[in-house]
Amino acid sequence: MQYQNFAEIYDYLMNKEDYDLWVDNIIKIFKKYNFQPRKILELACGTGNITTRLYEKGYSIIGTDISDAMLEVANEKTIDQNLRIRFINQDMRNITYNKKVDCVLSICDGMNYIITQDDLIDTFTSVANILNPKGLFIFDLSTVYKYESIIGNNVFNENFEFFSYVWDNEYNRTEHLLTFNLTIFIKNQEHLFERFIEEHKQRAHEVNEIKKILDKDFELLGIFSEDGLEEVKDTDERIFFVARRK
Repeated sequence: MQYQNFAEIYDYLMNKEDYDLWVDNIIKIFKKYNFQPRKILELACGTGNITTRLYEKGYSIIGTDISDAMLEVANEKTIDQNLRIRFINQDMRNITYNKKVDCVLSICDGMNYIITQDDLIDTFTSVANILNPKGLFIFDLSTVYKYESIIGNNVFNENFEFFSYVWDNEYNRTEHLLTFNLTIFIKNQEHLFERFIEEHKQRAHEVNEIKKILDKDFELLGIFSEDGLEEVKDTDERIFFVARRK
């Protein structure tokens, strides 16, 4: 299961990511389109780094993720910080939340984990089914440039006090498919290191493919750079999509 043992060290590995920038981008999008959501649902929320920040800014938000282990970490944060956030174990391809929401978010590569076109169609249809009319669907994607020029076929490793990891990437340029094997060594209570291995797959979706699938149920409002919602550049590693439910 992806993110099973990874969940324990996820926040340490992601501590260089600018969650505050991403949250600022989301709020800028709300202001840009004069949009005031009463209820937000976040897909692939992971350990709740976006969820908790939006909650603290006054938004009513629910977090969903396919990984129980990631949600356990997210729930621990809400207890530690005395936050009242509901987290639900759900597959984004088939969301079964029983109420309509005003906004659906997916930030930090959630959509890259949807690797087939059929699953992407199911995901967008699932989002459309729980969105109120004129509701916003905001999501990001790591780009083809990022996979081909930054990550692809490279190996990364790092040592921390209680764990180490080796991140071995293989990128298929024809299919735009990234496969990475993550080997994690975690120190246990006996001060011995246990080894865990997880395989992950992500796909760098083409912008035109995304546009075509969105067109059935959504109006695409804009595609923006990660850096303060500027115009998209060829060297962007992450881009934001904003779509409105028809």
